[in-house]
Amino acid sequence: MQAYDSKKIKEYLRCIKANIPLNPRNKRGGLPCYEIAYKHVRSAVERFFAWLKSFRRIRYERLTSTFLAFVYVACIIMYLRFLQ
Repeated sequence: MQAYDSKKIKEYLRCIKANIPLNPRNKRGGLPCYEIAYKHVRSAVERFFAWLKSFRRIRYERLTSTFLAFVYVACIIMYLRFLQ
């Protein structure tokens, strides 16, 4: 028996739509219209996580509550640095 054997889980997984942009070399109609916004948001998220990784303490935190607290503190520090 596998982890995704339940009928309920299989039905849920079938209704999930992928958020992956189409390959530009594919000739089935081009890229989706939201590509520019997707690239902008994706780069912002990647930059955020790169900044977050600079706070080394966050990587090794085990408890969810303290991890979240450190993420909040890191976000406040990043915001204050941005304002200067």
